[in-house]
Amino acid sequence: MKKEKRDNLFTTLLQKGHLLLVLPALAQFAMGCIAKTSDGRRRANANQFFTSLGIGEGRVFTANPVVLSGNAQLSPAADLSAYFGRPQFITTSPTLIHNCSGKTGSSDLINSCFRVRANASNQNFLFSYRERWDYRAPAQADFLQVNTFYHGKLAIERNNAIFNLAYDQANPLAPLYKTSVPSNLFSNSGHWYSNSIQSSLPLLLEAFADCDINDTASFDPARFQICLGRDSVFPTLKYAQDPSIIYHEFGHAFQQIALNARTSVSTSPVLIERVNLGVLSYDEAGSIGEGLSDYWSYLLTPGNRKHFAEWALGVNNKQSRPISESDPMHIAGINDDAFSRLAYPAFLNYDANFPHSNIEDIHLAGQIASHFLVALTEEFKTVCQMTAAQEAANNVMYLVNETLMELGDLTSKGTDIGGVNRINLSATHAKEWVEKANPINFKTFFHTLASKIWVTFGNGSGFSKCSNGPSGHYPKDNLEKLLDSYGLLLFVNYNEDGNGESTGHSGANTQINLANRSKTVLIPKSFIDLTTQQNTAKFLVFDEAAQILDALASLNGRGQISNISPLIADDLRYNNGNGRFSPGEIAGLSFVLFNDANAPMAGVHVLGNDWDHTKSENGKEKMCPNLGDNFPTPLEGAADITSESGATPGECSYITRNNGSDGDAIAPICFVQVKENSTTVWASQNTLRVNMGLEPHQCLGGTNGNNDDCFVRVIKGADHAFFSKIDAQKTWAQTQQQADGSSIAFSISNLIFFEISPQIPPTTKFICRFRVRFSNCSDCYNDDNFNGDNFLDYEFSGGKPFKIIHHEFTVTD
Repeated sequence: MKKEKRDNLFTTLLQKGHLLLVLPALAQFAMGCIAKTSDGRRRANANQFFTSLGIGEGRVFTANPVVLSGNAQLSPAADLSAYFGRPQFITTSPTLIHNCSGKTGSSDLINSCFRVRANASNQNFLFSYRERWDYRAPAQADFLQVNTFYHGKLAIERNNAIFNLAYDQANPLAPLYKTSVPSNLFSNSGHWYSNSIQSSLPLLLEAFADCDINDTASFDPARFQICLGRDSVFPTLKYAQDPSIIYHEFGHAFQQIALNARTSVSTSPVLIERVNLGVLSYDEAGSIGEGLSDYWSYLLTPGNRKHFAEWALGVNNKQSRPISESDPMHIAGINDDAFSRLAYPAFLNYDANFPHSNIEDIHLAGQIASHFLVALTEEFKTVCQMTAAQEAANNVMYLVNETLMELGDLTSKGTDIGGVNRINLSATHAKEWVEKANPINFKTFFHTLASKIWVTFGNGSGFSKCSNGPSGHYPKDNLEKLLDSYGLLLFVNYNEDGNGESTGHSGANTQINLANRSKTVLIPKSFIDLTTQQNTAKFLVFDEAAQILDALASLNGRGQISNISPLIADDLRYNNGNGRFSPGEIAGLSFVLFNDANAPMAGVHVLGNDWDHTKSENGKEKMCPNLGDNFPTPLEGAADITSESGATPGECSYITRNNGSDGDAIAPICFVQVKENSTTVWASQNTLRVNMGLEPHQCLGGTNGNNDDCFVRVIKGADHAFFSKIDAQKTWAQTQQQADGSSIAFSISNLIFFEISPQIPPTTKFICRFRVRFSNCSDCYNDDNFNGDNFLDYEFSGGKPFKIIHHEFTVTD
């Protein structure tokens, strides 16, 4: 929520061209407890006058104290009770618990879907007194619970109205366009969260109004909980006093519901997994999630206020955020002119509070998404003449939900219409596609959103929800020019037929008007590579034991990794901190990538997961030489491709259609140098294992593991890394460096983690074949052989959408 320090476990300082390692502390997030402030019934309070309230009413802040007071410099120590205003209806329930409605006019009610408590350690519930909620001490847990419940209930009811709008608009028109809103959205409780996929028991959303955490609020998708903290300097300044904070965190919960809606209502196949919007401490999915939550604050605040968290984040921490270019906080030169928008990728690291800083942070990057959505809302108001209160914002959120429902669908269908896989490859591999192979980023999200707008508000399907406008629809040129003004016209056509193998190139995909792309810059993937700058290493290895233990604790805490090899000592006693791979270590690797283009590239994603880049010959896996990296040569141990047809699984010229489940295997990325017939070649790690006489149980994966990553393997879940942007003719570190030359922080998001077997003989050489792409890439997502149509999902198992990067190293003591 708040712009926090990321998992900056690895910090380097550039001094005279050298990289020095600095050990920082790990900032751990803990959902802790606070001292009890309620006896479970009511607090004695001299200011309580229950007779002045109606049944079920209470005192709340209808906006945050800065807005209510009209004083941007309101002191955190001020008496806030003067800003309560008129009493508001809270609930007639004796405790702060709420039932969630379903489809309007139906019986799809979800009982006890939401409740509020003070904090996780306090099991007591706040009770009404004489059926009223007159708690008037703004810093006390009693009031904070009432305020949180009131605004949380408003948010839930508004989200339900938007889901009703989505259902009502989509399903009658389903034959005309491939809506992602499932026809059983309400009947199968897809408008809420269940305890597990395919469970009929909805999960309770619990909000803790007085969490024992400083300077932040959070949503925990695993526990389906919201935690509202306090200011560390002024402990009476509580995040639950600021409704915009409450709306933001509920926005995260609603994103989670929409993203998993299609999966949760599915009856075949039965799926037990969910996906999150963002899996690393920094990635573009997480950034978009923050922007969507800021937009939720805009959508719910009275008058659609275009600023977020003036009270909780603004008065002390100076971290409130604008949500529109019209906000006066922005620096000079930013306004709603087409060429002065908060454009991608230039403003990814922009902080309006400290415009000369340069910080890789999902909340800052998310401003591009929130500003675009506000601008789209204004467009709908004017072009589509949506004059009814909240009509335009509700429709924008309906389109966002359509987008999330498609992109997060683990059944891989993306729609009820046609029954074909059009997204995320297959139900078996969908989660890996959402998180790694083809994840949500600025390209995929805004491309999908644009397609939804085109077929519903444009005239892409023969009807339009913008029928009140002068042209009867939202003009395609308007959409493309608005996207371009934000640097988000990152696609070539609208991809109406999806990414499925059988239908992905079969439709008449509508092309964009290239004349509308004037601000968006696309860069070929050939322009990214390992640096060739003098006195600059091509990669960095982090292997200091304390840092790696902290990193593993953080990754485990998120459920991101598991199954560390038993061959690796739990205390990492063999990690020697020498900045190299050594036997027995777990180490983090970060590439020093260089942008050789004359424009910034963004959303740089490095993949170290298994992929289809080998061919089996005589029982041995050999690297394919035809994947765009001109490696290896026949003398270096390349697979023989001379007689391939390109149509047979297992060939180098054939890409697996189901990520190795169809007889065409995927393989680990690291190979080892061995001697064969007096020639030095690159071979599978299993070859070295056999040569050494090592039993399979002595490999990193044990008896049931893959012998081809016997000695060096990437830790699953920590096998991809992300970088916000790399400026023209710079590396990421040079892009991130502050103007004063201060330190550059590497988070766990920037590293890929390896296990190094203690069985490896020192001086053994390895080479690992990574894949790299970035969001504003001209040939990482669009296939020129099909008029710029999307690559099909299965192709992300191969090399074509990526730049292949080699990492060669020698294991040393």
